[in-house]
Amino acid sequence: MMYTSKTINPSRAQVAAFLVTIHLGSRKVVLNVQKIYKKSTEGLTVCVLPIHYYSQWQNIILYIEAWRAQGATRFIVYYHSATKETWKTLEYYRDLGIVDIKSWPSFPGVPADIADKYPKIDDSTFILSYFLAINICILNIKTKIGTVADFDEVMVPTNGRLLDYATEEMTGSKVGALSFENHYVSFTSRIYTSNFSGVASPKFNVYRGPPKYVFNASVLAVAQVHIPDSFVDSSVIGKNADGALLHFRYDAESKNLTTTEKPYRFFPDNHSTHIKNIEDTSHKIFNGSIPKFSSKSYDTLQECINKVIPVEDKVCLSIGGICKAEMDKVNDWVYADSEPIFLVAT
Repeated sequence: MMYTSKTINPSRAQVAAFLVTIHLGSRKVVLNVQKIYKKSTEGLTVCVLPIHYYSQWQNIILYIEAWRAQGATRFIVYYHSATKETWKTLEYYRDLGIVDIKSWPSFPGVPADIADKYPKIDDSTFILSYFLAINICILNIKTKIGTVADFDEVMVPTNGRLLDYATEEMTGSKVGALSFENHYVSFTSRIYTSNFSGVASPKFNVYRGPPKYVFNASVLAVAQVHIPDSFVDSSVIGKNADGALLHFRYDAESKNLTTTEKPYRFFPDNHSTHIKNIEDTSHKIFNGSIPKFSSKSYDTLQECINKVIPVEDKVCLSIGGICKAEMDKVNDWVYADSEPIFLVAT
């Protein structure tokens, strides 16, 4: 593979834009390349990794409202597939100008005449597609502070608001990222009954998963899911945060873990006001008729994943492709609808 480039309008706004031609044998693709500028807008952008067959719309409302209370100003969601209820929830926030939905369609296949010689690309991407989405998202961030978090993860400081805490820690210092310890939490009243009252006093399970982090978007060079891979300046460092990652996994209660008390909360101020807002928003999204949540889609996905996981070493599989047939049997999914954004070459 090789590429060539040429400058276009070099004097316009004192910026040089480039066309890059990527040659793939006898084929080629021309891309418009522009300089990535320093992130200067105040605020916090939250990136969400590609969601596949997502059904827990309650998570999304709690997630967005909690992150907004912590200072988030924009959400970039990479979308593959979800239930109609989940899509309706995302549409609501998109129409408010809060969520930017980026289609993450299936990867294309190789030509039929050679397909049997290669693995199915869409069945074999998994974590590589996550890394790709993370680092594409970072390029789309315009705010000074950014983060990557799933729809069941909210990072909070011990005191105050996350945006204020992160800005203070990263301004005039060499701190480029703050790492938050992962705490599994559960609620006395499960939010999947559309009762969010338990959010005010989460139960902390005595189990800790891998951390997540917020970062200075101007200095992060390459990101991984749980840790920053590298910074643009070798003198920039990561630091353990004074706070926690609140991880409200769907199956937290079923693990029968010992619970304990911690000082961390989803909202930096009056919880009752925020919880009422969540409940009011739920009614607004669904016009007063809250859909009953069924775990069938989630259970089917977990069953498929459990079949996929125990495969031979060094085989990287993806639920987006492998689980499609099983998932299509249990729900009428809203799939990403866009022109293909991935190029496959042999």
